Amino acid sequence: MNLRKGFTLAEILITLGIIGVVAAITIPNLMTTYKAHVIHKKLIKSYSVIQQVVRMMKYDDLEPEMYIANSKTPFYKTFIKYMSGATDCGSGYVNKCFSVWDYYINSGWSPATMDDGCIISADGIIYLFENMYHTSTANSLLITVDINGYKTKPNKLGIDMFVFEFVNGEFKPYGAQGTKASSERTKSTYKVLNDPNYIKYLLKTVK
Repeated sequence: MNLRKGFTLAEILITLGIIGVVAAITIPNLMTTYKAHVIHKKLIKSYSVIQQVVRMMKYDDLEPEMYIANSKTPFYKTFIKYMSGATDCGSGYVNKCFSVWDYYINSGWSPATMDDGCIISADGIIYLFENMYHTSTANSLLITVDINGYKTKPNKLGIDMFVFEFVNGEFKPYGAQGTKASSERTKSTYKVLNDPNYIKYLLKTVK
């Protein structure tokens, strides 16, 4: 008499249940880790572009600080000359490409700090500029980057939007020493750039 060994239906269902529980626990963590990796990579890339443009400007004897209080020559107009294949969207709350106000009003970062020029790079990263020559902080020059474009949500500071401030001859990530970042949220650029694990925290907490 031949006896066939195998699993019972109950055993198979229990096994599948265990696999399902493990998958439910691990897959979200794997997705968060992957998202954090992509965000960190794109942030480093956009920061590298900013640093490279500034180096080329200085090579041509053009210092970014000369544009801080200069309303006649917007900084972004000079910046874009050093970017290949970039689109000049103009300036204002509603530029030639999209409405800064509509897409970023709930970003955790004021549209008023992103309305002095907009550039969309060839790879889709958005660079938004602020020359604070109208305010009490007249010595500020800011660049906000949206690493995945205005059409791709969440459009949130610390998740896909990051800020750089010109301080002591260079653009520094907001939150670094010398920048005017005050709240934990506005310091996220510096934290994310230096600690990819912080991105995971923001992905889970920022709404």
